[in-house]
Amino acid sequence: MTTDSPHHISRTRQSLCVRYVLAIALVCAAALVVVVTVRSGDTRHAASGDSFPGTFTSLLYVLLRFTVSLAAAITMGSLVYGIVCTRFCRVGRVGPDGYATLLTAGRSSLRTV
Repeated sequence: MTTDSPHHISRTRQSLCVRYVLAIALVCAAALVVVVTVRSGDTRHAASGDSFPGTFTSLLYVLLRFTVSLAAAITMGSLVYGIVCTRFCRVGRVGPDGYATLLTAGRSSLRTV
């Protein structure tokens, strides 16, 4: 199959479309987090008895928690996928394909953090 084949072009378009959809979903989720944080104001902090640190600090804290949760989900998802779908050799070690999967999962976790 050459790079100019219709199958290659459709896969490239599909991959690009998936990336756009994921990017839009990520931006929408972050916007929702920001809206909820701004609308709640000092209510969240008053309920726990803390003083309100300000809108900017509160937004930074919530966006940081959102980013960390997303990174943890990507890391755990890829590691669980790698462990569940990996075939082991007769010796009980991970085979070359499994090692590549786990290595990719580890590298993706480092990129997201």
